[in-house]
Amino acid sequence: MNAPVIDSVATPVVTAPQPTASVRDEAMAADLLTFWIGMGVVAAVLVIMTVVGAVITSEPLLIGAGIFAVMLALVNAVTDITLAAR
Repeated sequence: MNAPVIDSVATPVVTAPQPTASVRDEAMAADLLTFWIGMGVVAAVLVIMTVVGAVITSEPLLIGAGIFAVMLALVNAVTDITLAAR
């Protein structure tokens, strides 16, 4: 007795498409880059403000630069965490 031969049907191998960067990911990256550029500009202005305050020995200018630098650091930390958590 011979066993019956069963022809197998070749099923095509389906490959999952590689995930590409979504539009949302690209927008988030652009938002983060824009934020970093903005923070860099504000930091540069604060450095100039501090140097000018030190050169002309202006206490109000130095105090203002210090307060703005602290605010910049806090805003930067909170926003970086928020943008990175998305």
